[in-house]
Amino acid sequence: MRKIICFLLIFSATAPLSGCKSDIFPAGREIDQFEMVQVVGIDRSAEDPSMAEVTFISQIERGSSGKSEGGIRQVTVKSSTGPTVFDAERKIKAHSDKLVFLGHVDFFIIGEAAAEEDFTKYFDFINRDHEMRLSPKVFIAKGCSAKDLIFNTSSSDKFIMDRLKNIEFDRALLSNIDQVRIIDVQGMLDNTNEATVIPALKQESIRDEFFTGKTPKTDLATGGYAVIRDFKLVGYISDIHSRGYNFLVNKVKSCPVSVKDSSGQYVGLEVIQSKTKVEAHFNGDRLEGITYKTNVMSNIEEQQSRDNIYTQSALLDLASKQSEAIRAEMIEAIDLSKEFKTDCFGLGQEIRMHHPLKWEHIKDNWSEIYPDLKIDVVVESEIERTYDIREPNGYQMEK
Repeated sequence: MRKIICFLLIFSATAPLSGCKSDIFPAGREIDQFEMVQVVGIDRSAEDPSMAEVTFISQIERGSSGKSEGGIRQVTVKSSTGPTVFDAERKIKAHSDKLVFLGHVDFFIIGEAAAEEDFTKYFDFINRDHEMRLSPKVFIAKGCSAKDLIFNTSSSDKFIMDRLKNIEFDRALLSNIDQVRIIDVQGMLDNTNEATVIPALKQESIRDEFFTGKTPKTDLATGGYAVIRDFKLVGYISDIHSRGYNFLVNKVKSCPVSVKDSSGQYVGLEVIQSKTKVEAHFNGDRLEGITYKTNVMSNIEEQQSRDNIYTQSALLDLASKQSEAIRAEMIEAIDLSKEFKTDCFGLGQEIRMHHPLKWEHIKDNWSEIYPDLKIDVVVESEIERTYDIREPNGYQMEK
């Protein structure tokens, strides 16, 4: 290690004297000379499908103390086309007032048409370019181009970057989405036995009302997951199925579940913990079925009736109904995956890890085995807390 450090010190001291090019080291620049791009959209051009289209969105704070103390936040959106993503990206850089730098990009959005044609064709630049980190998040624009999604959900007073940064809170509140990074997508694409599953974004009608300021045309919303098979978009695990998907792959953080008590009124439960295990059933080297076993813990957050639901029998009934609701969501996600004829849940990886020798006998035929595989789901729920409420408001104890 000491030799390596000495070599680097000697190299850095003598390189400028060696006759090498003057740009052997990056030139120093002031921060205000850079344009920090935060969101990049990549599309198949609508005007010329043989061309790629790239959209950059960057944000500049004008004012020493930011918007809260008089500063003004300015958003710049730029777009260009070219025969490759790299060509289009360079055209934007060449026509910029500042040095455009992609090292601070946090989000990449790939348009639906591009993903349907060939996802890897448009992802390769993201995967390969030397400026990129491996941590930025990747999304698919559902039902539109990435360019339209960026333009229609941004305005001078509402910014797509802010909403994207808060997507992770959707998982914490609803467990209907999860983010994937560039390095995660790389790993999924390299595994030909499984689908590449990427979160989707869509446009929704504006629900916010601004008393002052300018609203965008539409609001940015999560759209479940996009499923990539054989490097092409084949469909979506939509919003109503995405929570079941997250239960199957252990990505549930917290979410509400509504069930009815004995009076027919709703009780609001909050899932606070979930754990799913996979059991594979073999007969010799032949895989006969899979069982997903999910354990869920939840708290009571709301009660609409005035019945006493805090007895042991009532709590067991609510837990049973919660198990049924979650199990139905998980089965719907599995059925949808079988319609796509591809393993969306990393099931093959689970089998490989726990039964490596048996996996060797089935891995080459996994794409044919999976659609007809018997998959069972068992959910066990437990209600942990009622927040020290023993009787609902208005409840009268019978004498």
